[in-house]
Order: sequence, then C-alpha cells, then structure tokens
Amino acid sequence: MMDAARDSGAASVFGIEVDAGRAEAARRKGFPVLTANFLEVPPEAKYDFVLMNPPFFGKHWKLHVEHALKFLKPGGVLRAILPITARDHWKGKGSFEDLPFGAFRESGTNINTTILTIRT
Repeated sequence: MMDAARDSGAASVFGIEVDAGRAEAARRKGFPVLTANFLEVPPEAKYDFVLMNPPFFGKHWKLHVEHALKFLKPGGVLRAILPITARDHWKGKGSFEDLPFGAFRESGTNINTTILTIRT
C-alpha cells in the first residue's frame, strides 16, 4: 500500500505495522515505518490522508478505522480496505466501493472486500 501511495504522488508516506518482518520489508524500500500495535499509537491529527488495510478478524477493523480517524486533519480523507461485511456493521459516515471478487487472491485471500472512504 505504501508503494501505491508513493506512486500516486504522495509527498511523504509513513507507516505503522505490527509485524516486524513486514515493517522491515517496507524500510528496505525506503519507507519510514513504526513497528507497533496501531491501536496503541497515540493519535495526532496531522495527516491529510490515511490509507489502511486493518485486520479483518471479527470486527477489529472497526476499532482500527475509529482510531485512524483521530490521525486526520480537518478536511482529511481515510480509505480503508475492509471485508464486505463491514457494510452491514459500519454506522459512521462514509461511502463504500466494492472490489471485484478475488481482488486479493494473489495475496492468499478470497474474502470479498470493499473500500470505505470517509472525508472529515
């Protein structure tokens, strides 16, 4: 995801990743990454854009989205890749865009997914 953000013209990209191996892989590509549990990182409303792929297990994604909103400046945008079932459980503002079935098959999952976009 960090590659996509940089390739789309983001001036700077910063990541938070709980898995040390994935964090190190991103660092090898030149990205600054904090290795931490995202939910334990104190939020600062200083980002224009948050792009995330939170855990799908249970409703953990919801906790991550709610926490991520606290990182956005006024007028910021959050985009989150979520399980399609999030449509039935998200009560906040935002819009959904469903992804094609099997969009992440190459990554080892066939879970139907959607993208939630929230503008603050």
